[in-house]
Amino acid sequence: MTQRCTLATALLAAGLLLSPLAFAEEAAIVWPAAVNAADQQRLSALDGEVKQVLDQLQQSEDETTRDEALNFYRIVLEDPEPLADAALTGNWKCRSVQVGPEALYGYPNFKCSVRQTPKGLFLEKISGSQRISGYLQRLDDKQLVFVGGASVNDDPQVGYSGLEQAAARESDVVGVVRNSHDGFVLLVPEQFGGYNLFRFTR
Repeated sequence: MTQRCTLATALLAAGLLLSPLAFAEEAAIVWPAAVNAADQQRLSALDGEVKQVLDQLQQSEDETTRDEALNFYRIVLEDPEPLADAALTGNWKCRSVQVGPEALYGYPNFKCSVRQTPKGLFLEKISGSQRISGYLQRLDDKQLVFVGGASVNDDPQVGYSGLEQAAARESDVVGVVRNSHDGFVLLVPEQFGGYNLFRFTR
C-alpha cells in the first residue's frame, strides 16, 4: 500500500517558510500568519492521527466498519492524483462522515459548491443544518488547505478569524482537500476531537 506525501513535504514543495530547526528533525512548519497556532498543530498532525484512528477501526468486530475504514484509508491517505482548480468549481453533492476511534457515522448528501472569486476559490456547504464556508489555498498540485468557518442553517456565513485579523473562534474550521476517484474530499480535524470527512461527488 503506497503511503501518500505528508503535509510537511507538500509545504516544503510549496516554498513556505521553515523554522531554523527545519532540517534538524522532521521540521516544525511555520504556517501562513492567518492560521492560528492551534490550527497549525491540528493540520501538522492530521495524517498521522487519522491513520491511527483508521487502523484502529479496521480492527473492529463490525464488518461494515472495517470495510468503511479501509475505504477511507485509501481515499484519504494514499497518494492522490493531481487536482486542478477547474475540476473543483461547480455544484456538488457532499456527504459528511464523522470519524472517531470507536465508529464512523455518515450523513446523507447535501448541496455544496465551489466558485472562483477575486480572493480565490470559495467552498460552501449550502444545505443542512450544519454548514461550512471558506477559501482554498493550494499547497501543491495534489492538495489544498481549507480555511473557513462553521454556521447553522441560514445564519450568515462566518469567516476564518485569522483572515479577519481577529482572535480565534470556536467557529473556525481548517482542513485539507485532496482528489478522489469520484470527485474530491475535505478532511477536517474538529476542534474538540474527532474528524469530519466530506466527500464531494457530482
